[in-house]
Amino acid sequence: VIFGNTVTTSAVGGFTSEVSDATKATQIANVVNVLNGANALVTGNLISTDPSLAAITTQNVGNITITGNIDASVAGNDLALTAGSGAITLTGNVGSSSTAMGNLIATGTGSFLASGTVNAAGVAVTNFATSITFAKAVTASGSLGNDGVIAIAGGTAPVVFSETITISGTASSLADIYIASFNGPLIVVGNITGIDSITAVSNSGAITLSGAVTTSGNNNSGSGGYIYIGSSAGVVLLSDNISTTGTGDMTLMSGKSLTANSTLTTSGTSAGKIGIYANSNSTVSINKAISAGTGAKIILLASGMGAISVAKDATITAGAAVELDSAATGVINIASGADITAGTTVDDLSSAGTLNLGANITTTAGSI
Repeated sequence: VIFGNTVTTSAVGGFTSEVSDATKATQIANVVNVLNGANALVTGNLISTDPSLAAITTQNVGNITITGNIDASVAGNDLALTAGSGAITLTGNVGSSSTAMGNLIATGTGSFLASGTVNAAGVAVTNFATSITFAKAVTASGSLGNDGVIAIAGGTAPVVFSETITISGTASSLADIYIASFNGPLIVVGNITGIDSITAVSNSGAITLSGAVTTSGNNNSGSGGYIYIGSSAGVVLLSDNISTTGTGDMTLMSGKSLTANSTLTTSGTSAGKIGIYANSNSTVSINKAISAGTGAKIILLASGMGAISVAKDATITAGAAVELDSAATGVINIASGADITAGTTVDDLSSAGTLNLGANITTTAGSI
């Protein structure tokens, strides 16, 4: 079934295209515009036959459902899906054929569900206020700044990646990973593997990252492979190792509580600094080693009754300085038995807070 130009429906019956043969597909080259809250249903496979114009749009409560695989006729062809408050449901795989898929773009205020694997140049799923769910692995192969993986939810919508998130482009890729909820939980079960920046943030939702988070940031025109993880008023749990070999910084921010049961590492010929921040009335618990590479410092800052605790088995190792700052009424507790090693200085920058320092301290070229 081939739609070579714009399709518009205005009746309540909406748009339905059905292909029962698994080797065939509905093909669209332009916008399928479904009006008046009606649904768009593609039973079977769907192929985008235009680099940028192929799209399906519904209004109000109209749903978009595609039961088969989504692919491109020519490498790099995009597909845009726009719903009002209806659901977007993708049952098959995206980009599973030998012809590389372009960008998958989805926007709406209802729910988004991709039940199969997603492999595209870029993935951008934004504004959904009910839920965003990827049930299988998500991979972006693009190299441009607007490629990568972007998932941004509104309201209390959860953002869930049940498997891995991967940028598979070349080492010079500028593609970023940016995942965010507003007041809902943000959950990634598998590893997050980037090439440039990785950001996982929420306003008040809980953030749970169960897998390793790694990136490189080899392209100096990009973000240097920085990592930013934080919730302004939610709980953050980090269960596996977090690292970047680029020049970018690693920032962990707690607005309620943050627990790192993982090593935190920046490395490379010019490593980025590691900053760990406990904002007002929040807590941070560091239970494994923190290591900043060549020329990089480590900052622990607890402010406004915030508290940072470093476990006795943890080590803090910086290529440059280690800065401890319990501002105002903040508290930093470093347990007896922990080790601090700095390439330059170990500095207490506290203005009025409390620093409980039980650690063994070593500097290789500086002072304490």
